[in-house]
Amino acid sequence: IQSGMQILNQVLPLDPNSSLTYLLLAYGSSLLNDLSSSEKYLLKSLDLYPQYKDALLQIAHLYRVQNKIEESKKYYEIYLNYYPADNKTRDILNSLNEKTNK
Repeated sequence: IQSGMQILNQVLPLDPNSSLTYLLLAYGSSLLNDLSSSEKYLLKSLDLYPQYKDALLQIAHLYRVQNKIEESKKYYEIYLNYYPADNKTRDILNSLNEKTNK
């Protein structure tokens, strides 16, 4: 994983607006249990491409496992605004809403 992260960091200056590279860095950071860096990379990916399906789901999941429920719900809601037919994600959001009574 470390060598993959090094390669991605070397590639990043060649295309600093690559939302995919930031997403891959986020995945690698998560695998290394560096959730702070994962969050940073996901937010950068979404800054570059706000409708990025995988990044939206990943950051919502990241916040959910960190028990940051309100942040998680926010990104699930954003995701569903772009992809309203995703019933599985809607079920996850409904479950979170039930847990927080909102």
